[in-house]
Order: sequence, then C-alpha cells, then structure tokens
Amino acid sequence: MKFTPPLIALCVVFLVACITAPSFAEEYPPPTFSIPDTDTTPVEFSVGGIKYRVPRNYLTTMNNWHGGPQNLVTLAVNLPDFKPFSEDTVTCFTEKDILRKEGCDPFTFEIVAPGDVSASKAFARIRDSFHMRTPIKWMHGYEKYVTGTGDARHEYFKKTVDGRMLLFECQSFDSEGGRDGLCEPLGNRADAGPVLHYVFEMRGHLSNIDQIDASLRNLVNSFMIGPTDD
Repeated sequence: MKFTPPLIALCVVFLVACITAPSFAEEYPPPTFSIPDTDTTPVEFSVGGIKYRVPRNYLTTMNNWHGGPQNLVTLAVNLPDFKPFSEDTVTCFTEKDILRKEGCDPFTFEIVAPGDVSASKAFARIRDSFHMRTPIKWMHGYEKYVTGTGDARHEYFKKTVDGRMLLFECQSFDSEGGRDGLCEPLGNRADAGPVLHYVFEMRGHLSNIDQIDASLRNLVNSFMIGPTDD
C-alpha cells in the first residue's frame, strides 16, 4: 500500500492525537476511525466542556459515535470549498492523489479541549532554542526560525494576522528533488477556547494556511452550541 501525502498527514493527526490526548480510560472508550458518510444527521457531543452539534458527514474519528463527552474528535473537509463528504465531493475524498482534479484537496483537523497555551506563549517557551533570535524573512509574510540539525531540524514560521499570532512548527525533509515538510500549529485556539490541531504539507499549504486556519475556526465556531451542563 502506498501512503500518499494527504494520507500520511491524516495518519499523523490521528497518531499525535492518540499520544497527546489526556488519558481517561475509565471515562472514554478508545477513539475509532470511520470512513466519511453522506449521512447529514447532526451528532451532539462535547469536548473539554464545550458542546457541539456537527453533521455526521464531517466526522471521521470519535470516542463514542453515539455522541456525548469525547476527548478526540476529527473532522474532514474538502478544500478550497470546505464542503464535507457528500455525493458531490465523494470523488475528492476517495480518488487517488494523482487522479484528483483541481478543487479536490481533503483536509483533516481535530477539535481539542480548551487550552491555556496561546501561540505567543508557545513562542516564548521555544525562542531560547532558536539558532538565531533575529528571524529570517520568509515568503508569504512569515518570519522563520530554526532549531536543531539534521533529522532533528525543526523550522518555525510565525506571522500576525488581524492582531492574532500564527505559529507553525515544521519538520522538513527532501521530497522529489526539493524541500518539503509536515507542519502543525502551536497554540491554535479558536475564539471560545477550543484548540484546533491539524497537519499540513509545507510546500502545498504554507502559502494559504492562514486563510485555511481562519475558515476552520469559523466552521468550528458555527458548530458550537454552548457549555456543557457540568
């Protein structure tokens, strides 16, 4: 089986979530993955004290598919239209990468319990490990910072959009004669507190990940229905 970049990114999201999610073995069953479904029936669940109502065709991973409290929920949308799995987008989600047409780019992200580490706090914690405090001016308005060497080399990309800091950590590698990498956001809180996590290809999405991120946060906010009763 050949693992294509989007599939690798999805696997990384799932594995990172399982490793880093809090351990509540007595409270939550293990998260399970499900192939997206065209069913649009809303599923009500909560993550970290916040209630959501999400159509089934957005959901790919949950602890309990009947709803209720969760500690791991992943969703999938197609880019650039942010549509979920449906009869109109089924080809985008199921076609092999090499056969996908323009406008077909499945993207998976995770809703995490509210956290207290913002991007600015995350940046302050790691800045002492940078090779240089002075940033490298990079494409798309980013400042670039580097830590480590060789296989342990990590690149950080930071910029401020509408007064909000965006910070991405990337582990780069050689790919088809060029440099690429898998990246993830640090301290990526939505307006009401939930943290959004995802993995993306540096070469494919660093140029527009700020727009993708803003749209994902708006989407998650639209699914929120309030705090839990606890």
